[in-house]
Amino acid sequence: MKMISLFNTNANTGLRQKTCIQCRARFKCDKCEYSCSVNSKLQRHIKAVHDNIKDHKCPNCEMLFSENSHLQQHIKAVHDKIKNYKCPKCDFSCFSNGGINIHIKAVHDKIKDHKCPNCEYSCSENGTLKIHIKQVHDKIKDHKCDKCDFSCSANSTLQSHIKQVHDKIKDHKCQNCEYVCSNNSLLNQHIKAVHLKIKNYKCPNCDFSSYFNLNIQNHIKAVHLKIKNYKCLKCDFSCFSNGGFQSHIKICTGEFNGSYAEKACMDTLNTLELKYEYNSMDTEFNEQYNKKLRFDFIVNMPDGQKKYIELNGQQHYMSVQFGGMSQEQAMLSYAKQIKHDALKSEFCKLNNKEFLVIGYTEFSKIDELVRNFLL
Repeated sequence: MKMISLFNTNANTGLRQKTCIQCRARFKCDKCEYSCSVNSKLQRHIKAVHDNIKDHKCPNCEMLFSENSHLQQHIKAVHDKIKNYKCPKCDFSCFSNGGINIHIKAVHDKIKDHKCPNCEYSCSENGTLKIHIKQVHDKIKDHKCDKCDFSCSANSTLQSHIKQVHDKIKDHKCQNCEYVCSNNSLLNQHIKAVHLKIKNYKCPNCDFSSYFNLNIQNHIKAVHLKIKNYKCLKCDFSCFSNGGFQSHIKICTGEFNGSYAEKACMDTLNTLELKYEYNSMDTEFNEQYNKKLRFDFIVNMPDGQKKYIELNGQQHYMSVQFGGMSQEQAMLSYAKQIKHDALKSEFCKLNNKEFLVIGYTEFSKIDELVRNFLL
């Protein structure tokens, strides 16, 4: 009888393999639907997938693998950064032809032939689907950080967490600005949100849009549903964010220890009866730049838009030695301040946010400048 053969795509490598239909199913796994033509492959499958044995450790990092071949692939791709294969449709490159095939399928052809049986999620790789099911539906978090309480569903996520949070390695730099981060995914998010101004998520109730779905959900809760879960026990104040609530508590309880310029700005905002957050972080800024910086004032205008106010003391314009600080420390602090100020200004400019900066030489005119800016 003539044997019929076809090309089979390896789920791990993306390579197309010509395999006989009858021989391909000769050895079957008794724990799942996996089958193969060679018993050694079946044993490797059981070891890696079901027994979860990973006895090949990378000498350069904490990554573990069940096969030496996978370890060597990891070293070439991650540590040696060998990328001999290039995508014919874009600048993407990687260390294997299988990686190129997977990239083309997912990015350019946008084929998502692996569908979740529990929800509408679909993706291009079976491995990605398994992680989705494990993380979202089974809620299994078997990868735990030994430095904090963080846990997750995938080892790659854990390694990214360690690199970003504990090792604080930021080796991915934006070519268009000073932004740096710890992985390519964050860099791509930044480029799309800040420089390409991609805003795929839109509010169903108004014209507000964002690259991040979380921003849409927060916007709907704060602006349209007017959800204010944070309520002051001493007065009638309530707000949507914990940052704004904590700022209010300091003022309401008399614990406020800000500058006279900040108090003057608060008096003007209170007179205008505008809701605002003092010394507060902005979610959209944090997500775009992967950096938690605080704005002096974030004013929530009646139309749902936000306006930002910064009161810049001398330390924003020159090296100032506070509290016995050495000249070297003051210079380092000043250099960091310049970078932070530039990021805030860039964020507002790129996202069409109205931004008022009042320098220390104009603090006597705060009331006038704030009123002109907001009214």
